[in-house]
Amino acid sequence: MQAFFQTFSSYISSENMTILAISGGVDSMVMFDLVKHIHPKTQTIVAHFDHSLRGAESDADRDFIANICKKENITFEVEKMDIATLAQAEKMSIEMSARKYRYAFLLRVAQQYNAHAILTAHHLDDRIETMLFNLIRGSKLTGITSLAHVSSIENMALIRPLLDVPKSEIYTYAHAHHLAFREDSTNADTTYLRNHMRQEILPLFEKINPHYRHSLADFIGYSEEMMTYIDAQVSTW
Repeated sequence: MQAFFQTFSSYISSENMTILAISGGVDSMVMFDLVKHIHPKTQTIVAHFDHSLRGAESDADRDFIANICKKENITFEVEKMDIATLAQAEKMSIEMSARKYRYAFLLRVAQQYNAHAILTAHHLDDRIETMLFNLIRGSKLTGITSLAHVSSIENMALIRPLLDVPKSEIYTYAHAHHLAFREDSTNADTTYLRNHMRQEILPLFEKINPHYRHSLADFIGYSEEMMTYIDAQVSTW
């Protein structure tokens, strides 16, 4: 998890109020565990957005995180919205609607606590999936590098400290440290494009090259360097 600590320490100090976006899944629970060992609990807020997409399962996720925060004496903020109804009313996909309202909630919490940054648990596999989606839909360099270690929403820093960590390493850490986490049953539903990519397309990449994640991570890194160089040249001219 060295990549996590490098990213975290580069952008967060012990004085910074930090918002953790926690779903209850393995990614966010590993992030939660890593942060709580290196960052003051008084400077940590856990924020959970309940999409109301899985009935009692969603309620159980919320209660699971609330109980852990109570045990750890960490402030817990939660919001529940009917994303399916909102998506239908606004003629948006459920995924897009969920993202819109989830980030709006996280931003409100960050502003409420005058936070320095919001942390999300996006990892290397997420980064690769995002890049491939953007390429398939039609993208230039900005699409390849769109999921970055640091970005912002309305001038609030959005940091992804697990972005260089593959999903397999996240599971390894969770099992080694006996971390409890929740499995989202909708992850098996391939009608969601992300799940279709993850379960039916990317395994074919692995057959071609078992180390494809590292190859694509190198390509993303190269693309970031290219973008930085181009931006510098444009600024000079």
